[in-house]
Amino acid sequence: MEPGLQDGDLALGRGPSRFRPPHKGDVVLIRRPQIGLPVKRLTQGQGGRFGLRGDGGGSAPSVDLGQVTPDQVLTILTWRLRRGWPARIR
Repeated sequence: MEPGLQDGDLALGRGPSRFRPPHKGDVVLIRRPQIGLPVKRLTQGQGGRFGLRGDGGGSAPSVDLGQVTPDQVLTILTWRLRRGWPARIR
């Protein structure tokens, strides 16, 4: 799978809210104190939690990151700018 973001892209997003909580498939910035602020795609989890996966081959293995709760999602990324051109993150 091709990464939704590449080095040098500027990503735009918004914080989750009760009107638009995080959903499976969203590309998000999450809080992980041990490694910083990784960008990952949400996958189906269990018990109100989400699994994580990276789109690129060089991303941290998702099994190492475990699952996240919705309150660990800082931003839902929706747009990117690459070389000055906007595009939706899918």
